[in-house]
Amino acid sequence: EPKEYAVTRYLYEAKRHYSILDQRLAERRYVLGESYTIVDMAAWGWARMVPYILGEEAWSTLPNLKRLLDEISARSAAERVATIKDRHVFKIEMDEEARRQMFKHIALQTS
Repeated sequence: EPKEYAVTRYLYEAKRHYSILDQRLAERRYVLGESYTIVDMAAWGWARMVPYILGEEAWSTLPNLKRLLDEISARSAAERVATIKDRHVFKIEMDEEARRQMFKHIALQTS
């Protein structure tokens, strides 16, 4: 069950981190400068989660991150990633099987 403090804290941290990326992208085309790197690929993966984490309206405060997201999303490789994702159903329930898979190091200690 969500705890108010934890939700507030982690939403604050998510906004803070996304804002840092947005400010950095205000000064350069990509995260590290003018060249596209693996850092941008990683940022793209997390930026796709902005509407899910912060709500669709968050893009109004993160225009530079949105620009990067849109640019990378238009690449053919990113389009292929999206089609792979759409072919799979991802489990969202945290049951015993999910705990074993996510926390194998703990499951091994209790076996």
